[in-house]
Amino acid sequence: MVTTTSQTVAGYVAGSALIVHGMGNIEENLTSLLNNDVDYKGYLRIGYEHAFAFIGSDKKTANLVYGGVDIVLSGYGVFRNVLKPEAWRLFNYIKDDYIASYKLMGGCALTFEILADGVTLKSTFDSYNDPQNSKK
Repeated sequence: MVTTTSQTVAGYVAGSALIVHGMGNIEENLTSLLNNDVDYKGYLRIGYEHAFAFIGSDKKTANLVYGGVDIVLSGYGVFRNVLKPEAWRLFNYIKDDYIASYKLMGGCALTFEILADGVTLKSTFDSYNDPQNSKK
């Protein structure tokens, strides 16, 4: 099993993707709120659309993949292994020193994460089923 705890290639890739998507979500939502524009698309989403247009696909598929990657990264963040608070090491951490991160999350944080994922799923579903989406 490939672990995505500290300092592995998989951990670096997943962490980088989390940072990029997180910043893209902040940019998209903050600009949308400040400009009162519900149809605003962030740079990352536009990048997905251009990449999918380059390979011959449509915007609906690009937005579906964007939402899917967002949900997968959220799942990674919830289920990834993190160090237990009481973990200590003599030379290296061992497998028993790690725990799934959702077990350390508080009830409010876990509820917020689930609600945010639900909103992402709903908006992705609505965007994919919107007949006007391919024109936006």
